[in-house]
Order: sequence, then C-alpha cells, then structure tokens
Amino acid sequence: MKKVGLILQSYLKEKIPLESIVLSFILAALAVFFQYRYDLKDTFLGDMEEKAAYLTRAVVFFGIPLLLYLGIWAFRDKGKKKFITPQLGLLLLLTLFAFALRIGFFEHASWVSMNFENWNYGIRLTNAMILGPIMCILPIIWWFVVDRKDEKRLYGCSLKGVDWKAYFILLGLMVPLIIAAASTNDFIRYYPKVARLFNESHPSQSGQIALYELFYGLDFVYIEFFFRGFLVIAFARFLGPVSIPFAALMYCTIHFGKPLGETISSWFGGMLLGILVMETRSIAGGIVVHMGIAWLMELGGWLGRLLSD
Repeated sequence: MKKVGLILQSYLKEKIPLESIVLSFILAALAVFFQYRYDLKDTFLGDMEEKAAYLTRAVVFFGIPLLLYLGIWAFRDKGKKKFITPQLGLLLLLTLFAFALRIGFFEHASWVSMNFENWNYGIRLTNAMILGPIMCILPIIWWFVVDRKDEKRLYGCSLKGVDWKAYFILLGLMVPLIIAAASTNDFIRYYPKVARLFNESHPSQSGQIALYELFYGLDFVYIEFFFRGFLVIAFARFLGPVSIPFAALMYCTIHFGKPLGETISSWFGGMLLGILVMETRSIAGGIVVHMGIAWLMELGGWLGRLLSD
C-alpha cells in the first residue's frame, strides 16, 4: 500500500501537470451540474429509432467535453509540443464511436423477445454479455494497426508486477463508503440493479439473479480495458500523463443517469486507477477494484432495502 501511495504522490505532484487535473475537474463539475440540473443526456440523445442519428448524437454529446479539454490544453500549451494531430483526431473519433456503439447497439432486441419471457431481464443480461466486447473491437484494431510495435502488450492486458494486496486494500477502503451510501434513498432506488428486472408477473429466481450478477461483474473487464487500458495508454502517445485526467473526464460523463454521488466519485476513481495503469501497464488490479465495488454496491442495495422495510 505504501508503494501505491508513492506512485500517486509522484504522479500528482510531479508527472501530471496540476493545470491539466484542475481543467479536467472543472469540466467534469460543469458537465455534472448541467446534466443533473437539466437532464441533458436523455434530452440530447433522444430515442434509438434512427440508428445513425443516435450514434452521431452520442459521439457529439460525449465528445464535447473532450474537445473542450483538448482545445483549452492546446491553447495553454501554445508554442510548446504540438500534440493536436490528424492521428489524435482519428483516435478520438474512434474512441467516441466505439463507446456510442456500446450504448446504441440494440440489434439483439428481437432475439431477446423470442427467447426470454421476461424481456427486461433478457435484454439486460444480453447487454452485459455482448456490449463490452462490441465496444472493445475498434480499440483492439487500433492497437494491432498502430500501437503494437511500441506497446507490446494489448493496452494493460498483463499480470506482471501487480500488487494484489494493495488493490484489495483499496477495495476494502470502499466498504465504509458503500455502507454509508446504502442508507440513502437515492442509492436504494438504483441498487441492486438486478432487483429492477423483476416484478409480480416475472418473479425473481436465484439462478437468474446469479447469472445476471456474474455477467454484470464481468462487464467491468471491458470497462477497465476501454477506459483505463485504451484511453490512458493509447492517448498517452499524444498527451503523456495528461491522458489520465483526460480519460477521467470521459469516464465521469458516462455515469450520467446514475446516482449523483456515484457520478462524482467516478472522476476520482478514474484518476486513481488511471495513474496505477499508467505506472504498472496493467488493468488487472483495476478490474479487481471495479468488479468488487460493483458487486458490493449490489449487495449494499439488497441490505439497504432489507433494513429500510
């Protein structure tokens, strides 16, 4: 754990420019304020009837904060290293489109209708199974075509040098926060996610709950690969350590619609895990922390509901 503290201190005090962290935090704070005040995400994205239009709106919506970040940082860095290049623009577009595919893919809905009596459960289960891999296809292609020579391992896919004890301690430190959150109505309304998939017409079964929770947890493997491995490491070619607050900004915005406290904390979590990935070149520890937090929040939701009844 001491080693983790030294790594964080080194990056926050020396390697990452303070202005880049402040800029990311301010843009994230502004985005959170306008989202939770005016519900911008649902208003802007609308429905999925026109697939191409929906994907385009998603690229624009999630791209605006990132473009603002890059534009302001480029202006601040004027006369220094020029990192705004056509290749960076292509990488940003690929990133946004890959995530848009995750939230806009719905081609399996008719198959779910034919194979699941409880459509709500079926769509959520299959989403957890397939949307992560779909999101990661383009980053893997980018690595194979562009980064493979310089980045021998696929964006953090390594177990080398992982301090497992430190990550489990970090996970343990989250337990009191989750317990505190589980006592709030906002949290209990949202968690456990699986409880919202059943009703009187479709009562829950333990096997269905276990299967959903398994794939819900496994989905965070893809989340860590995309937002820590890919966003941090691939963009570091252009931004250096500034890719960490850059990735944390996007990671915060994808939480829009979740409880406010979770959205705010996602920026700090993105910074923490981003630093550790940059240093270790491994997403393995982040997967442990993220997956563990997700399952603890599900458990906290169950316990919160039980105690509130």
